[in-house]
Amino acid sequence: LLRDRMGKVAMTSAIQQAQFLVMNGTYKNSPITAQEAVHLAEYLSSEDLQPSSSMEDNVSLIGTIIGIVALFGIVGLYRNNSYRAAVRTRGNA
Repeated sequence: LLRDRMGKVAMTSAIQQAQFLVMNGTYKNSPITAQEAVHLAEYLSSEDLQPSSSMEDNVSLIGTIIGIVALFGIVGLYRNNSYRAAVRTRGNA
């Protein structure tokens, strides 16, 4: 995590000095103030203020499980139909 790699002072300095080309137009007229940088550094370094895990973390796992079950179901239906067709063919021969 970012809070483990940087102290609050270093993080505040990095936030104030960040030069993102995409944000030049926005920060040109209203640069990040020292107080905003302190508040952002506090937010990023405080574990209590960080968002907890949400359902979004489980979506990929649930989707994967549903996909695997669907795949096995389709393969099972295909194999069952193939088996029936083979039995019918053998019975007619």
